[in-house]
Amino acid sequence: MLRDVKYIFIYTHPYFKNMEKRRIIKLGKSSYVISLPKDWALKFNLKEGDWVFLEVKEDELRISPSKFKIKGRVGSFRIDAEHIEEPVLASLIKALYKAGYNEIVLSSDRIISPQLVNTVKKTISNLFGVEITHQRPREIVLKIRTENIEPKELINNEFSLVLGAMEYALALVEERNAEYLENLEFIQEIFLKIHALIIRVLDDEEEHKRILMISTDLGRILNLLIKIALLVSLSLEDHLLQIIGENLKILLVVLQETKDACLKKDARRAKGVITKIADEDFLKTRGLEKSLARLLNSYLKDMVSSYISILENIIIS
Repeated sequence: MLRDVKYIFIYTHPYFKNMEKRRIIKLGKSSYVISLPKDWALKFNLKEGDWVFLEVKEDELRISPSKFKIKGRVGSFRIDAEHIEEPVLASLIKALYKAGYNEIVLSSDRIISPQLVNTVKKTISNLFGVEITHQRPREIVLKIRTENIEPKELINNEFSLVLGAMEYALALVEERNAEYLENLEFIQEIFLKIHALIIRVLDDEEEHKRILMISTDLGRILNLLIKIALLVSLSLEDHLLQIIGENLKILLVVLQETKDACLKKDARRAKGVITKIADEDFLKTRGLEKSLARLLNSYLKDMVSSYISILENIIIS
């Protein structure tokens, strides 16, 4: 719901210091729209039809360009460490990584604080291919090496991670072992690193845009699995656990079929899977009509919607 969004942050400056207030416009029956600052769009050479990325984090929505299109860019970006706060620095490093920069230089006339140094180290630990190649009291240089990486290979890895997460969720249901939640959270950390790498290596090809959409849907499935696992850890009644287990087994099989159709670009197979999961009786949801059970029901249905979105992208390709 729109009222649940407390803050909307827009990248209007590399350091995000110049906050702007923008009016929300309703478009159609269910969409809400905000305009982008003209100077920001011109800076990154954005035009109609270009992509931007939305990052939802708790109550914040952050918008960044799909690719920084600054003319004459040489792959290096310098950050003034003397005038930047820790949370902003972390967000900026992630944005520059996704934008395709190969070098990030953090410099200051004063000695860089230990807090900022720790922020750099923590941030790059969640990004593939980034390392500190130079560190002195007033300068830190990050090098990013992600050459020769195929987005298709990354999507394969993401599918495998989500399949593993579903198996852990199923084990949690069957064994009622809450310790499996730690494994799910670890899988999510790795998934987010791969997702950031996918954004980084993409270009403007239509196939790569579809790969990004598939990656986003897989991320939604993973988030829903974790939500289901959290509810299961609350010691649900036996009959609810049985229903959840049955549905996770079904979804596990279909996710493998979806992965096969995606990697082989098999549109015919994708259509067959859609036909199967679009059936009203696909999910075994009888008994999930009340209270907490209704929430579980909505999570399962949202997962099916993400499956369909992935399969539709396969058919289009």
